[in-house]
Amino acid sequence: MPFIRQQADTPASIGEIRITIADPDGVISNMGAGFFVRVLNQNGNLFKEMSGDLVPHLTTAQRDGLIQLMQDLRALAVSEILPAP
Repeated sequence: MPFIRQQADTPASIGEIRITIADPDGVISNMGAGFFVRVLNQNGNLFKEMSGDLVPHLTTAQRDGLIQLMQDLRALAVSEILPAP
């Protein structure tokens, strides 16, 4: 009985994408962003998971937009969560 030939696994589509944006202390130089991507094979099954630093993949406008979003969220959190002085 011959062995069954295995089909080559080929990346065919992108599944789940997640990003994380971190603002640990309100200082722009300490902010960061990361990504997570699931690559699927031709059968829709997991081929590979990738993650890393998102910042090198952003345009200046995208980076500035994320910084502004985090600054706005921090201000909102301060005004809505912390007690009034």
